[in-house]
Amino acid sequence: MTLRRAVPWVLAACVLAYVALAAGPWRERVWRSEGARDFASFYYATQAAADGANPYDDRVLDRLARQDGTRRSVHPFFYPPPFLLVFAWVLPLSLETAFRAWFVADHLFLLAVLLALWRWHPRPAIALFLGLAAVTFTPIADNDWMGQVNLFVLAFVVLGLLAVERNREVLGGSLLGAACMLKMSPALLVAWWLLHGRWRAVGTAVITALLLSIFTLPLLDIGYQWEFYSKILPGFAAGHYHGLTVSIGLPTNHSIASLLHELFPGTRVALSDTARFFSSLIALALLAGTAWAFRRRPPDALAALCQAGTVVVLLLVLPVYTYEHHMVWMLVPYTAAFAAAVEGRLGRVALATLVLAYAVQALPLDWLKAAYRSLDALGSARDPVYYLLREAKFVAALWAGAASAIAAGRAYRVVDRRA
Repeated sequence: MTLRRAVPWVLAACVLAYVALAAGPWRERVWRSEGARDFASFYYATQAAADGANPYDDRVLDRLARQDGTRRSVHPFFYPPPFLLVFAWVLPLSLETAFRAWFVADHLFLLAVLLALWRWHPRPAIALFLGLAAVTFTPIADNDWMGQVNLFVLAFVVLGLLAVERNREVLGGSLLGAACMLKMSPALLVAWWLLHGRWRAVGTAVITALLLSIFTLPLLDIGYQWEFYSKILPGFAAGHYHGLTVSIGLPTNHSIASLLHELFPGTRVALSDTARFFSSLIALALLAGTAWAFRRRPPDALAALCQAGTVVVLLLVLPVYTYEHHMVWMLVPYTAAFAAAVEGRLGRVALATLVLAYAVQALPLDWLKAAYRSLDALGSARDPVYYLLREAKFVAALWAGAASAIAAGRAYRVVDRRA
């Protein structure tokens, strides 16, 4: 049986497996979850804004949660103001009902991401990879369980990038501008457009962001909106995530800053001056190098996907916090790199290492945690294995980004030979 004939059968099996997982263990984990995990922050921030209170005040969110009897405290809210406008649908719902509804919606967001990636490079092998990824890539389930917004934002991003690639720049700019007002990190992709002179897309993205901020004014006044941009956003670079008490040094933090925090310790929740300096230096070097490598417009759609995949890896590893639920964004660079390998833009060795990297990235987080605990009995002798396990997903992400960048560079030679 040829690959083309086998793909429909494999995809059908993937759909059945996905439905079984989503309706079974994934749903049960969400239904059993107490306090709605990270989703509670979004929920109570929206409730606070609707009450005329400050959603960026941790004490307000904690008080609302205690009044509901759902939890004693809530993670601080540090998303752009228009995020609250998009989440206004939660206002008439209880926390539990809204959390479960979000879990259901997440499957639609994932479907949108997968379909957009396939439409970008519609090949049987890519359909096969995306189908398998839906049931094996464990950050997807982690994102669902945490009640996070990564798939939601990623759907806007991938659809927006694809629209611009199809020369629908107003539509694409609007979608990516909306994504930037849900999370700030997609702004790096707007800068990528700017590098290539996609002026209409960039202008539309900026206008969309401004309009969404204006539309949010009835829900959140200008003073509270300004607090985000003047106080909260500048603190991200130092690891001051508006009072977030999660340790930067957690083994499951897959960022460059986490590594530097290990080498040059600061406080539990803030980088030292040395770590912050080197983090900024590395970020500038990576951004400058990527901008130079991608200074020309990609010669075809696959090269554009590879460039976008590289930029996505940067927007993941450069912030201070990069947790498992963030890794759903890696669907973009892995799709790009595997597509490039299928088209002969990466060699067999690169393909084999990509498969290994994907396997590491897809590894259940609980397995790694169990491995960390099993090493404690070794004492100081555990360190080499511990750090190998701890940084495995980080290294895998870097390699997927590097492979995408290599494939993007080789695209110019491929197109020149065809010409």
